[in-house]
Amino acid sequence: MMRFVAIFAVFAVALAAFRPPSVPLLVSDPYFSIWSSGNSLYDVWPTHWSGGINALAGIAYIDGKAYRFMGPLTPPVSMTQTSLVVHPTRTDYTFTQSGVELTVSFFTPSLLTDLDLLSLPFGSITFTARALDGKSHDVSLYFDHSAELCVHQSSEPVVWRRSHQGGMSFAQIGTQAQKILGAKGDFQRINWGYITLGIPDDASTSMVFAEADLSRAQFVAKGTIPATDDTRMPRPASDHWIVSAVRMALGQVAAQPVSRVLYLGYDDAYSIDFFGVRQQPYWSSRGSRTIQDAILTATATWPDTMAAGAAFDKELEASLFASGGQAYQEVGSLVYRQVTGSCKLTTDEKTGEVRYWMKEISSDGDISTVDVIFPASPFFALFNPELLWLQMLPVMEYALNETAPGYLYTLPWAPHHLGTWPVADIKPAEQENMPVEAETANMLLMLATVGARMNRSTEWLPKRVWPVLCSWGDYLVTVLPDPGNQLCTDDFEGPSPHNVNLAAKGILGLSAFAQLMAMAGQQCGASRDGAYYQARAADFTQYWLSHAHSGDHYQLQYNLPDSWSLKYNLLFQRLLDMTTFPESVFAEELAHYRTKHMNPYGVPLDNRATFTKLDWECWVGAMSRDQDFFNQLITRIRQFANDTPTRVPLTDWAQTPTPKYVGFQARPVMGGVYAKLLDEAMHPRSA
Repeated sequence: MMRFVAIFAVFAVALAAFRPPSVPLLVSDPYFSIWSSGNSLYDVWPTHWSGGINALAGIAYIDGKAYRFMGPLTPPVSMTQTSLVVHPTRTDYTFTQSGVELTVSFFTPSLLTDLDLLSLPFGSITFTARALDGKSHDVSLYFDHSAELCVHQSSEPVVWRRSHQGGMSFAQIGTQAQKILGAKGDFQRINWGYITLGIPDDASTSMVFAEADLSRAQFVAKGTIPATDDTRMPRPASDHWIVSAVRMALGQVAAQPVSRVLYLGYDDAYSIDFFGVRQQPYWSSRGSRTIQDAILTATATWPDTMAAGAAFDKELEASLFASGGQAYQEVGSLVYRQVTGSCKLTTDEKTGEVRYWMKEISSDGDISTVDVIFPASPFFALFNPELLWLQMLPVMEYALNETAPGYLYTLPWAPHHLGTWPVADIKPAEQENMPVEAETANMLLMLATVGARMNRSTEWLPKRVWPVLCSWGDYLVTVLPDPGNQLCTDDFEGPSPHNVNLAAKGILGLSAFAQLMAMAGQQCGASRDGAYYQARAADFTQYWLSHAHSGDHYQLQYNLPDSWSLKYNLLFQRLLDMTTFPESVFAEELAHYRTKHMNPYGVPLDNRATFTKLDWECWVGAMSRDQDFFNQLITRIRQFANDTPTRVPLTDWAQTPTPKYVGFQARPVMGGVYAKLLDEAMHPRSA
């Protein structure tokens, strides 16, 4: 596990209890992604990140009476939820009723330094009960999940099956059609593969396939579940709502805690179609033929895995708190699984090549979108820079024409994306071109950052990529210092001609390329070495300084003297120890944001509207290296998350005068929250 450096004193002021807009439960990848948007776990049905119901039900039977703790079930009354804590890899709910305390913990082993754990397609739910009143109570627990977890529409026919293996029982539900990789799109939910529930074989635990109403009603009335499986299949998921149900008899529960654990996950069979070549999940290439095998193998050491997750959470939360107080700890913990759950680690079926894929999520649904990887990049550069490279690898392969005949890439700039999740099949003519922005400068900046994080080494970078990288550097030289009328990452605002922040990114991209060349000992042609590209960056900076300045700050566009914008792209000057732009630029911009544009919920993106991007705010806060300013920003982001009435996985596009949601949800770009920790990791200071 990597070590984080705590550099600031502990913050003394505690904030009120945090109410996330939506709580991550089990979040493994874009398809297996279950959230709860209620204040309490029993207020609403859990959902997929897209909003479609992924029903999970939970009932406690205490001394002959039933109480619900998960899902808006009727008729049982609810237990009382007394706490909710969202950790990076785990979410803990605590309930009380009739002298019994019940803790329900959802754990996803998304540890980025361990690819075997990161790739596991399942998580665990641990139920722990204890008596609070000095008495002993007879306790049984009920859990079920619906077939909604494996369909896009509830009208799709499903089938189910049970199996026993190695001391465990498994229940699987999947669509009858099983059209693997047969549908793509942003809000498309998976409808191939099988949702899998696993429980240890034990006399106190039983499992059944049953109609939801029948199974739940029997447990409420008697504390038992049906003795035989419902076998009427195939049938639509919504036809009497077939569920996988589990009864866990805890027996007499006193002060000593009693626990049970179950495992829930998704076997998608194949994860990505990469220009006609299927990519299998990484976990299934590591000796696990099936998800049952994977669960059996993992359960042997699951207590150690959970302990590793708890230790990681504790260390990361301490670093977040030391760096930015309670608000930073809470926001950083909330978005951790949001970011990891946007990605999928795979192995090429033909070559064995390992790749890491990111879904854009809720703003387009594209796969491997470079201007989405870019704002998320601080997260991966912090925890495991190899993963950042593995996200860029398929983009590089496409640019190098190593994918498939008929997809000849001849554009002088880097690709924007590779297709629509989960199918990478885009042709160059179909690209959403952002020549300076999302493609070229972003790729060069991220490559240099990976090199810096890899002990300033480029051994990980194949030599065959250098001709393409040189062409990208040369492209930037031809279009700077004024990128003209191009889209930037904030394309929802439309084209921004002569964009100053975009020009800064291109200039820093050239400086980053010069650094990368120095690390690798490479040059372009006979005369274009790193010094050449750095000299061009210096020339362009002079133009930028003279044409973008507007009294006490720098403009949105070269041709708009009364405009302004967040210059978040300057972050990479801090990360990569550049001296391209003078320190006065940072000082003037910071003062302008702080004194003229700080609203109750943050600083707007620019003068065109009052909305902002939470990820870019975190970049600006990190690049300021001003603790008070960062605290102001992160506290406002935390307050937006707490106050917004739109209960979806945290948006990155939000209003600043009010806690109003503008658009987007669950996007991986919120990895930008970790920009400050990345800067501290790359520039350790004594406490």
